[in-house]
Formats: sequence, structure tokens, C-alpha cells
Amino acid sequence: MVWSMASKASSRSNRATTDSRLPFTERSRPDGRAVLCCALPYSIPLGELQFLFEAILFSVVVVVVVVVVAVVVVVVVVVVVVVVVVVIVVIVVVVVVV
Repeated sequence: MVWSMASKASSRSNRATTDSRLPFTERSRPDGRAVLCCALPYSIPLGELQFLFEAILFSVVVVVVVVVVAVVVVVVVVVVVVVVVVVIVVIVVVVVVV
């Protein structure tokens, strides 16, 4: 629905149209690109909305990957420390008993 409205807006002159069912106003900029005018202090070109969503998705993926890697590193460090402590305790027990 938004894309069909955008194509209509790009073919019109620079006049604003409002669809009362939608919470935004659609305008055509002088360069012919359609923009959505939401309750934002500025307008977002429709082509840049996809870039914005991709940037947000990429940021979320990066954060998830960093958190997973951090958890794996912490688990590996804890396991190594536990193994070293167990080996030291076994060596001490063997030396003291023998």
C-alpha cells in the first residue's frame, strides 16, 4: 500500500495528500522522491527506510553475536580454571599422601 502510494506521489506535483486511515502524510519532494511525513521532526525518504531497517537489524545481529562470543569465552575460561585447580589439588593430595 505504501509503495503504491509512493509511486503515485512521485508522479504528482509537489502537493501533499493525506490518507485519513494512515497516521502519516505523503509528499513528493522536488527531486521526485516520495517521503513519509510521520510524527517526526523531519521526513524520511522511502528508499532510506529500508536502509534504516537494515542498519537496525545489522546492529541487533552484531550485539547478539558479541554477547554469544562473550558468554562462550567466559565459559571456556571458567572450565580451564576449574581444570587447573582440580589438577593442582590432585597433585597436592598425591604428594601429601605419598
